[in-house]
Amino acid sequence: MPWRNRPSELFPMFLEAAQDVRMFILQENGPSKFVVEEPGRLKYKVEIGNSVKCSCGGGVTEHCIHIVHTLFLVSAKFRRYTSCSRSSDSSPTTR
Repeated sequence: MPWRNRPSELFPMFLEAAQDVRMFILQENGPSKFVVEEPGRLKYKVEIGNSVKCSCGGGVTEHCIHIVHTLFLVSAKFRRYTSCSRSSDSSPTTR
């Protein structure tokens, strides 16, 4: 899917649904490739990078719930990591 300056009209619907669904990242196959699963359902391969795509077919013309949920989880993980790094960098050192 090409870059967009603004989210599509459908994106808020996918974002809301992605926050309500229970889904897990089963594997991280590199920094931008993930395998996700909803409990009791199929597994999907999600790729986030220059191109965004999902094995369900999402990402061709519009993001799917798997892509949005993975972006949500990965960005939350990144925020936790950077906040931990900042707090450890700002702690005083003793000599």
